[in-house]
Amino acid sequence: MKRRKSEWSSKTSKGALNPCNQGNNISKSISQEKDKISRKQSLNEVLDTIPEPVFECDVSGKVIFANQAAFLKFGYTVKDLEQGLDIQ
Repeated sequence: MKRRKSEWSSKTSKGALNPCNQGNNISKSISQEKDKISRKQSLNEVLDTIPEPVFECDVSGKVIFANQAAFLKFGYTVKDLEQGLDIQ
């Protein structure tokens, strides 16, 4: 049986992504996300060694990371961070 070219390409003739190739795209995305998480964890480990408080906030002002020095200086706990701390 002869297949049309669009069934094997990454995009169909109308520009939509071809479902036949989605597995490769998803695998690549998963791999990239795992790499991103690994780099973030490595950076957080380095930031934990800095003796000065370091915070990371999202765009709404919610603290999403604090190093150990920040916890010690301001008296917050990891549980406090998990429950939500805002900088306003």
